[in-house]
Amino acid sequence: MIALAQYGLVISFAALAASVVRRRPYQAMVWLAPATLLAAGLDLIAGRLLFDTRPFVVLHVVPLIAHSGDNGFPSDHSTVAAFVAAALWFIDLPSAAVATLAAVAIGLARIYCLVHWPLDVTAGWCIGALPAIAAGAGWRKYGSLAGHPRL
Repeated sequence: MIALAQYGLVISFAALAASVVRRRPYQAMVWLAPATLLAAGLDLIAGRLLFDTRPFVVLHVVPLIAHSGDNGFPSDHSTVAAFVAAALWFIDLPSAAVATLAAVAIGLARIYCLVHWPLDVTAGWCIGALPAIAAGAGWRKYGSLAGHPRL
């Protein structure tokens, strides 16, 4: 759990790299790049709107991984992992399955290690996945109209 909490995003990025090598989804990247910025912006705004003290601070214990006692809302790791997983469902199904399992495992590991509450992780998943789903759906529907054929 500790390794997943700290380094689980490596799995997400490996799945992304594998899908890029196999599928070469360059047209989708045109849609996903702004969605990445949107997800990052939403993550930042959510963190400014709600301060959620991390579990290890509230419980007065040492977390299983070294972490500062800053705002835990939303989980940035969960946001990134969910974005990658959701985007991959429009590009490469085997890689998407791996990335989705990784996103769930990362979120659960961060809860287990006491650096996030379940709400922090759930919010991160939503903030990451929704822009990716919107971009993927837009690419699927309108991508070919702009001279960019769908995969």
